[in-house]
Amino acid sequence: MVNGPAMDILLVASEFAPWVQNTGVAEVVASLSKTLKQVGHTVTVVVPHRAAYDQAGLLLARRLSKLKLADSRELAVYDTQLTSGIQLVLLDLSCDHHAEVCFEEAVVFAEAVAALINDRSNMGAHTDIVHVQDWMGSLCALAIEQLDGPRPPTVVTLHDGIDVPNAAQSPDSAALGMFGSSPRAFFNGQPSLTAAALRTAKGIITLSHLQARLLTDPTHGEPLSEELRQLGLPILGIPAGVDYARANPATDPQLPSRYDAEDSSQKATCKGALQKQLGLELDVVHPLLFITGPLLARQGHVVADLLPKLLDYQVSIVVGLQNRDELQTADKVRILAEQWKQRIAVLPLTSDQPNTLALGAADLVLLGEASSALHTYDLFALRYGAVPIANLSGAFADQLLDCDAKLQTGNCFAFDSWATDEVLGATSRAISAWQQLGFERLRRRIMRQDLGWERPTRRAIQLYRQVLGIKV
Repeated sequence: MVNGPAMDILLVASEFAPWVQNTGVAEVVASLSKTLKQVGHTVTVVVPHRAAYDQAGLLLARRLSKLKLADSRELAVYDTQLTSGIQLVLLDLSCDHHAEVCFEEAVVFAEAVAALINDRSNMGAHTDIVHVQDWMGSLCALAIEQLDGPRPPTVVTLHDGIDVPNAAQSPDSAALGMFGSSPRAFFNGQPSLTAAALRTAKGIITLSHLQARLLTDPTHGEPLSEELRQLGLPILGIPAGVDYARANPATDPQLPSRYDAEDSSQKATCKGALQKQLGLELDVVHPLLFITGPLLARQGHVVADLLPKLLDYQVSIVVGLQNRDELQTADKVRILAEQWKQRIAVLPLTSDQPNTLALGAADLVLLGEASSALHTYDLFALRYGAVPIANLSGAFADQLLDCDAKLQTGNCFAFDSWATDEVLGATSRAISAWQQLGFERLRRRIMRQDLGWERPTRRAIQLYRQVLGIKV
C-alpha cells in the first residue's frame, strides 16, 4: 500500500526488459516500474518502438490518432498494459541510426515525450514526475519547459558517470535540433546529453553512494561538479536491487534442483550436475569456485596466474569465458583446463549477465571488476548463496563487507587490489572458511539479505516527493 499520496510517474528510457535489453538500464526500468506499481502509484513507461517488441509477441495497440509534435510532425504511438498494471507506451521515432548514442533520436524522443505529457493532461491524466533513466530522455526537461500546460519536473538517474561526447559524435549544434540554442545542452563547446539532463533536473539519482559523493567533490575532477554544487540539487546514491521474480534459486528453471536460504542442501545437487556437465571430478565434499570474468587486462592476467596456484587447494574451479576476453589469456585458461580436466573447467558465457546455473552450483565466486554501477553479479551471488570474493571498489563497496575471522559479520572475502598474491590470499581464506562450521550460517545469512527493489524504490519515492514539495 502506498505511504502518502499516490503519484502519476512517467519513466523514460531507451530500453525495457525483457524485450529490449542492451544494457543493465533495461532491468532497472523494469524492476523499478513494477515495484512502484506494487506500492500503489500509477506508472507509465515510455520507450522508443523497436521491432523486438513485436517479434517477442507483445500485444501492442496502435493509436488511431498520431502524436503531434511542436514542429507539426506526427509519430505513431503503440500502447499496451502489462500484467503488472504498468502502462507501456512505445513511440515510433522512425530513426534508422544505430549508433550507441544517437542525438537525432534523443531530440525527437524528447519532443514526443513532451507531446505525450500534454496529451495525457488534456485527457485528465496529470503527470506528477518524469524519471529519466538514460541518454535517450536527456533532453526531455528542455522539451517540457516549452509546454503551455503542466510542466512536471524531472529526476535523472546517472548510471555510469558524466559523458562528454567527442566531436565525431556531435559535430555542431545542429545535432541538438530545436535544442541547439540552449547553452545548458553544451559542455566545453560541444553538445552533451548528460549535461542537458543534469542541468535541467530537479533531483539526481546515482546507483552508487560513492558516485553520489564524488559527483560534487571538487578534488575528484568530475565534469560539471562545480555547477552541480551551485545548483544545490538533491543527489542520492540508491544502489540497484535484484528482481526476486527472476533471481530466485527456489524457482529458477535453470537449476537442476531448487533450494532456498532455509535449506540450501540442494546446492550439492546443482554442484554435482555442473561438474558432470563440464567433465570435472564429481566432488561435493569440497567447494566449487566460479570465476566470472571477463578476463580483460590486469584482471585476466591475474586469473591466469592464479589458477596453477589454486591447484594446491582442494577445490573445483569453473572459469567463465566470453568472446571479448583477451585471446592470449583465454588460451592460457583453456590450456590449463585441458591439462587438469578433473579440476579446472571452462564455461562459455555469452554476456556479462549473471549465470545462475554456475551460481547455483558454486560455493564461492571470484567476481570480476564491476564495470559499472549496473553490474549486479555480486547481488546474484549473494542471492544464490555463492559467497563472493571481491575487490571492494566501485559499486561493490555499496553491497559487500569483508567477513571477520569467525564468519559472524560480513558477506564476502575481500582483497585490496588486483595483484596475484592479494587475490590468492582472499581466495585461500574463503576456501579455508568452507571447512568451518560457521560457513553454512554465513551462507544462510547472505541469502536472507534484503536485496530486492523495495528499499531502492522507497528512496526514489522520497526523492520524488522532495522534488514535488510533498510532505508525508
